[in-house]
Amino acid sequence: MKEILNTLETAYDYPVDIEYTVNVGEDNSFNINLLQCRPLQVSTNNEAIEMPEDEDVFFHIRESSMGMSRKDDIDVICYVDPHKYYEYPYAQKSSISRVISDVNAYCRNNDKTAMLIVPGRIGTSSPELGIPVVFADISHFSAILEEAYSEVGYMPELSFGSHMFQDLVEAEIYYGALFENEKKIEFNKEKLYGYQNILKDINPNLNDEIYDMIQVVDFDEDKAEFYHDMNKDETLCILK
Repeated sequence: MKEILNTLETAYDYPVDIEYTVNVGEDNSFNINLLQCRPLQVSTNNEAIEMPEDEDVFFHIRESSMGMSRKDDIDVICYVDPHKYYEYPYAQKSSISRVISDVNAYCRNNDKTAMLIVPGRIGTSSPELGIPVVFADISHFSAILEEAYSEVGYMPELSFGSHMFQDLVEAEIYYGALFENEKKIEFNKEKLYGYQNILKDINPNLNDEIYDMIQVVDFDEDKAEFYHDMNKDETLCILK
């Protein structure tokens, strides 16, 4: 298997993610059938991003992200509170994916640059570990971050070998994590609650628990600012 992976990596000029089957004969001989092969190609650039100082920091992280260097104005931030998501009935947790999809559609239809912050693992099939979205639910977000919340067991897992990750790479979507360690320099989530929550305008048919759980802010003219330096692996978001 190591030889196969090395051969494929040489051919693609990148490490690869594969799916395969093994058929074993009666004499213990075997055939390996390659079902899918996907190069783990990450877009790069050498742009140097200057991080502003003495600003109103929303979050600041190091060594916990993937994506090309960039400076973006963010129109919309969608934040899912980890504790309230944990307390939401298990049987209804999957419905939060549809709410995220509604926000995604709002941003796409109104040409909004958007950021999504969710608890645990994005795209998991297990709602107790995170929100089980598919890529179509989050395709218009330009930045997506997973938030750790160890009190209830939510832990980011930047799944660099997954199909979801490859979709994010191909769409040039920033992918990061807000850990509970030295990689998280600052995270002032309470600042987001100083702005109006527009989720009820996006979908007026949800229950109050969801409106309390998910904060959606449209900054209008006063946009948030997002900075990511790929070379230093440093990310900063400020609220004006």
